[in-house]
Amino acid sequence: MRIALAGALDLNEVSGIPRLIGFLSQALSGLGHQVAICGAAGGRRGPVAFIPVERLDPGQQDVVHTFGSFGLPELFRRRTPGTVHTYLGTIISLGLSFPPTFANLRARWFRAGIAREFASGRRAAQVTAVSRFARESAHRWYGVDRRRITVVPNGCAPARPDRVAAARVRQRLLLDPGTIHWLFIGRTEDPIKNYRLAERSFLRFRAKFPRGRLLVVTAEQRRWPDGVSGTGSLADDELAQLYQLVDGFLNCSYYDGMPLTLLEAMAAGLPALATAAGGSEDVITTGSNGYLIPRDEETIAGLMLKLSMDPELRRGIGTAARLTAERHTWGRIAEQYCEVYRKALQGSAA
Repeated sequence: MRIALAGALDLNEVSGIPRLIGFLSQALSGLGHQVAICGAAGGRRGPVAFIPVERLDPGQQDVVHTFGSFGLPELFRRRTPGTVHTYLGTIISLGLSFPPTFANLRARWFRAGIAREFASGRRAAQVTAVSRFARESAHRWYGVDRRRITVVPNGCAPARPDRVAAARVRQRLLLDPGTIHWLFIGRTEDPIKNYRLAERSFLRFRAKFPRGRLLVVTAEQRRWPDGVSGTGSLADDELAQLYQLVDGFLNCSYYDGMPLTLLEAMAAGLPALATAAGGSEDVITTGSNGYLIPRDEETIAGLMLKLSMDPELRRGIGTAARLTAERHTWGRIAEQYCEVYRKALQGSAA
C-alpha cells in the first residue's frame, strides 16, 4: 500500500504526535509498504519520504491517515475510501481534565481545532483511537459511532541495552550506582504534564530517602532543587539507554491519550507510577505491572519510598511491565493499523 501519515505539526518536534508518526512510519515501511510522512516541516527518515502537508496529493496515495487534535479534514471528502483519522483524545476532554485550557475558548485557533476534530472523525472512512478514553471522548463529544472506532494503542520498541552507549549516558548525567533514580519526562513549563506534583512528591520522598534522585528529561534551563537534575535534550537512542539506567518512572499528567514514554519505560522493565489520565488505565493494573496514582503527593511519595526500599518488588513489577509492553511493539501496532486500512479501502463501516 501507498500510505501517507499526516499531522499538522512540525515533525521535527520531540512530542507525542511527531514521535508516533515517526515510529509507525518505520514499522509500516518494515512491512513492505511505501510510506510518506507529512507535516508542517520535517525530513526524510531512511526509506520514509517526507512531503510538506500542503503539497500532499491524496489521489497519489492508497491510504491517507491523519492524527490528533488539529486534524486535516480538508484531505478527506466525506467517507472517501482509504481515509483514516486517529483520535488521541479531544480538545474538549483535555479541557475537562485541565479546566484552564478552556481559557482559550475565545481564540480562533482553539475553536478551529474543535471544528477540525469534529470534521476529521465525521469524514474519515475509518476512525481509530489510541485508548478507550480517546474512543469514548470522540463518541461523546463529536458523535462518532462507536462501531466506527477501532482502538489501536500506541507502541514501543523492545528494549535493546547497549553497554557502550549506556556508559556514555551514565557518564554524561553523572549517575551514581548507589543512588535510586526516578525519571520524569516532559517540559516543566507545560502545566498539563504537572511537573510541580512530581517535584513536590519527590522532595517529600527524598526527605525520608536521601539517596534518591529525580532526573527530568527536558531541554529547559532552570534552577533545580536538591536531588533534581535536568538532562538536557536527549536523542531517542540516548533516552532508550537512560530507561535502562534508572529505577522507576513517574508520570503525573492531567491528561494523556496513551503516553509513549510510559510504554517505553515499561518495555525497559521499570515500575511506573502514572496518574489515571486516559490511556495509562489501559496498560497499568495497580500492584501488578505498575501503579495508577491519585494526584496526591503524600500517596505518590509513599509509593516511591516503598519501591525504592524493596528491590525485589521493583524487579517483580518491572518484569510484569515488560511483558505488558511486549504486546505493544510497533510491528504489532502497524499490523493492527493495516487491518484498519484494508477496511477503509473496502469502504467498511465497522
